[in-house]
Amino acid sequence: MPTLAKVIAALLFAALAFYDSTIIQGMFVEERPLPALPYWNAIFGVICGWRIAGSRAGQGYHGAVGYGLTTTSALILMCLFFNCFAEMIRRSMRMQYDGPAEAVVAVMDLMVEFGQRVATQEVLITSFAGGLAAAFVVEAFGGTPRHAPALALPTTH
Repeated sequence: MPTLAKVIAALLFAALAFYDSTIIQGMFVEERPLPALPYWNAIFGVICGWRIAGSRAGQGYHGAVGYGLTTTSALILMCLFFNCFAEMIRRSMRMQYDGPAEAVVAVMDLMVEFGQRVATQEVLITSFAGGLAAAFVVEAFGGTPRHAPALALPTTH
């Protein structure tokens, strides 16, 4: 069910993914242009923001730290996997692999290679600081906590 927290989370994590992708594009300039990278990764940001951060809003600011880091980590892994999968498909079309098993293994090799390449201070600090900031904003729009204590009315004897 759509909530304000889910919409805010989707928008903020999409913006974070888009911004990080523009930083990462500069790291791959010498190899090939990646014109659609920010847009595809923004879609993954929408998915992760909506499904992970948005659905967990209302846990308080301590909970926001947890789901902010979780959402950011999931977003990084999702973007890395799907972009490496697309790279494997591109290389497969050029007949660089002997068979499908080698191509599947190549996805994991590409994830390690690209992951090491983009794991710079600039990208990691931007990602995780942005993810925490986004989670705090989502929490602010998250409404009442799920486990809010019930109000106890004073009783008179």
